[in-house]
Amino acid sequence: MSAAVRPVLIAIALLGCAEKPGEPRVASMFAVVAEPLGRDTVGVAGFPLASPLRITVMENGVAASGVPVSWATTSGQISPSVSRSDAAGRAAATWTLGPVVGTAIATASLESSGRPSATFRSEAYAPVTATVVEATDNQAAPVGSELPRRVRILVSGAARPQSGVAVSWSVTGGEIPRTSLTDANGIAEATWTMPTRAGLHVAYASVNGFRDGLVVLRATAFAGPVASVDFEQAATRNVPATPFINEVVSVIARDRYRNPVGGAPIRWSVLTGPIAISSAALSSDPSGRSTATLSSLGEPGVAVVAATLAEHQAHFTFVLTPRRFEVALETNGGYKFVSRQNRTAPAVDTISVGRTIVWYLDPFDYDDHDVTSDGAPALPGGGKFPYAAPSEIQMTFTQAGTYRYRDTFTGATGTIVVR
Repeated sequence: MSAAVRPVLIAIALLGCAEKPGEPRVASMFAVVAEPLGRDTVGVAGFPLASPLRITVMENGVAASGVPVSWATTSGQISPSVSRSDAAGRAAATWTLGPVVGTAIATASLESSGRPSATFRSEAYAPVTATVVEATDNQAAPVGSELPRRVRILVSGAARPQSGVAVSWSVTGGEIPRTSLTDANGIAEATWTMPTRAGLHVAYASVNGFRDGLVVLRATAFAGPVASVDFEQAATRNVPATPFINEVVSVIARDRYRNPVGGAPIRWSVLTGPIAISSAALSSDPSGRSTATLSSLGEPGVAVVAATLAEHQAHFTFVLTPRRFEVALETNGGYKFVSRQNRTAPAVDTISVGRTIVWYLDPFDYDDHDVTSDGAPALPGGGKFPYAAPSEIQMTFTQAGTYRYRDTFTGATGTIVVR
């Protein structure tokens, strides 16, 4: 392998024109400094060197701009073949090595001098092969953390590991150094930090001189520790206090980056109120969800259900409203009041003081139906069914007693026992 090219300083004396007619001609001294290629003197036959060739043009000790520089090589191609120094006196060109393995030479000349001003040498090696070091492929790590082992590829050429070969890295997620060089064993490695998004991610290694394209490595970022337990539904729900409501609620366990966490041990419990847990998952599924099926005990009130994981807890509140006592006046022939609580016909319902009964037409029609007292004590309300669906009449009973009622249009009757 060639050693780094040292800076080359070559002075060229050129005569300039007189500043004014009659004045003596002024000599200008040009100097060219070639910047060393360093480790990039090693390249692959048929491929560009990793770094461009660069020189600095000086005139009388000051950077000279606009000076034409001609580039030439014994093997391959240099682009552009002619360039001009910039405001800092620098000129550069890209050297694509030829197909021949061995030493190649490139020169930079000031066109006005007609002779080489700087020389570069490179060792051209045969095209390489690149393979994944299997122990570093298909690793896994928590989101936001480094993989346990650095990802590695092996670069070989002419049946030997190749050192000093440039490798460029890129990833679909996370962070990785942009470039690295192969070591004496032909190994290029890089530290890959997983992104904050859980899932499968890919790293690509582009190897200078590898004709088959990219080398691909894969890694999985998995969710970190649970940082929160969140209900998927609204935190409060109003439901009737009828027995066995079979309400299904669910939570999602998430890490600090909001990734779902599977396998988290979620414990469901009733903190207060007339409700029971019929069934519950013992841990979150792969999507981070844990569900529980709840049943009320048939009583009104407020119930609070909790999903707990260590110090994380989510609360769900049920407002269990008193069940509605309903009596339907069936109008599809037969005309009768039917209790929706116990299916009695004529309807007989027993309620506590302070509860409300709702009568409705089933189905709605435009006949002149009503709910009127059929004896003593008198109903605390009454009247005709509205001529609009849903057609309902409500009465709240504040005193104990047995109340009888009827529909004057059909003669249907029913009874309310208030205790």
